[in-house]
Amino acid sequence: MSTKNILQDRCYTPLKGKAAYLPDWPNNPVRLGQIPAGENVGLLLEHAGISDIDLDSPEIKAMLPRFVPTNTLTIGRGRVPSHYLYSGTLPNHENMKDLDGNKMVEIRYRGKQVMWVGSKHPDTGETIEVLNDVAPLPVPDQEDILKAYTAAIIAKYLPTGDRHNLAMAYAGYLLRQGLEEDDVYAILEAAWQYHNASTEAFNDLSSIVADTKRKVEND
Repeated sequence: MSTKNILQDRCYTPLKGKAAYLPDWPNNPVRLGQIPAGENVGLLLEHAGISDIDLDSPEIKAMLPRFVPTNTLTIGRGRVPSHYLYSGTLPNHENMKDLDGNKMVEIRYRGKQVMWVGSKHPDTGETIEVLNDVAPLPVPDQEDILKAYTAAIIAKYLPTGDRHNLAMAYAGYLLRQGLEEDDVYAILEAAWQYHNASTEAFNDLSSIVADTKRKVEND
C-alpha cells in the first residue's frame, strides 16, 4: 500500500483548518472526490488501517529513527518528516509531553485523523506532502517507540556539564524499570550523541551502565 492505494479508499473527512466538522466524523468516512474544493482533507486512520506516529519536537525527530524502522510511508511539510505511517493497529498514546508540558509525540489510530496530502497547514501555510511514497511497514514495537521518547526527553534536558552523576541516576532508574543493559546504554548513548559528546564521555557512559547493572543485581 502507498498513497496511490490509499486514495482509492473511502477513508477521508473534510477539514476546516485542522479540525474535522462532519457529524460523527470518525464513523462517517467519505471519498476524496466528495470533499469540497479548497478544503483540507483528513485521512481517517482507522478506516485506512493506518497507525500514525506524529512527531512534534526536534529531539523525537532525531531519536525515532534510532529505535524504530522509518523507511515507511511518510508525510510532512517543508521537506521535514512529521508523520510516520504504519500498517496495522497501535493503541493511542496521546500527548506524550516533555517536562514543560509541550507535546513531543503522539501515537494515533482509533477515532483519529491526520491532515492529508495537499492540505494547507493553517499555521504556516505549508502544503502537506509525501516525503517517502512507499508501502507502510507493519506497526513497530510500542516499547521501541517509548525508548525513543525516553531518549528524546533525556536529550532535551541534558546539561552541558557534570553528566557523570546524572548518567548513574538515569542508568539506575532505567535498569530498575526492567530494561536490559544494552537498551539502557542505547537510550543514553542516543541522548549523549544528540549533544555531540566526546569519545571519553561515551567510554564513561559505557562503564557507568555496566557498573550500575552490577550494583542493581547486588541490590
